[in-house]
Amino acid sequence: MVRLSCNPHVLRSLALFSPLSDAQFGALLLQIERRSYAAGARIVNAGEGPDGLYVILSGRAKLTFLDRAGQELVAAVMEPNDFFGETGVIDGNPRASNVDAQDACEILFVPRSVLLECVEHNAAAAMAMLRTVVGRLDDAYRKLAALAQHRDEPPFALPPLAERH
Repeated sequence: MVRLSCNPHVLRSLALFSPLSDAQFGALLLQIERRSYAAGARIVNAGEGPDGLYVILSGRAKLTFLDRAGQELVAAVMEPNDFFGETGVIDGNPRASNVDAQDACEILFVPRSVLLECVEHNAAAAMAMLRTVVGRLDDAYRKLAALAQHRDEPPFALPPLAERH
């Protein structure tokens, strides 16, 4: 494991980790890893099992999907203090997308078991993660709706709001 070589106050200032008690935060610091990725490097692959949460310290990363023709579709560009991997931490399903370093990136990696321990024992941390997931879901629905407005015959239809989970 690579020792954390950044100021822990950076991590503590993130909404996800700010509600943790000093003991919970101290235990978290012992388990996280700092990872470096060159520009263009693959950080995670679609189809891989969820291993943890990734917090961007510096650089930018892009979340991508491949369409049927093999063209890369950029769903989001993430910047410092953004995090990804939370969906897999919660549901345990394989990753749906790739994440690549757009610039050289410094990342803090929080193993899945460590993050689950934090949110299972701290409702405020769990709510911070939930707010992020819900915000991303809402953003995805807005993008789908905007896309649907620009097509004569959309290949999909959004379910009624009451049916969305």
